[in-house]
Amino acid sequence: SVVGVGININQRSFNKYTPEATSLSIITNSEYDISLIKDKFLIILEKNYKKMDVSFIKEYNKYLFMKNNYMSFKINNKITKAKIVSVNKNGVLLLKKRNNIKKKFDVNQIEYIF
Repeated sequence: SVVGVGININQRSFNKYTPEATSLSIITNSEYDISLIKDKFLIILEKNYKKMDVSFIKEYNKYLFMKNNYMSFKINNKITKAKIVSVNKNGVLLLKKRNNIKKKFDVNQIEYIF
């Protein structure tokens, strides 16, 4: 599996996405040194990784993308609608289907469908 993080820094135009994409440049109306942003980001990422405990996971779960909204996922080659409930410290995703059944998925078991 591959895990990636994307930060739109100086990009000013985007294809149509839902939710709408943005960038630091659009939000602040400024241009940024990408190397400086990368260096600061890696410092913050390492600091947070080292302190990953219950309180960190709880805070992380507050900001999950599209949490508590029905979205389409590909699971076992089938498309299904479910809500993201939470993620644990091992990256296991807890989803709630429309029938209120909750199920856990490892990263390589599920795909988000835009």
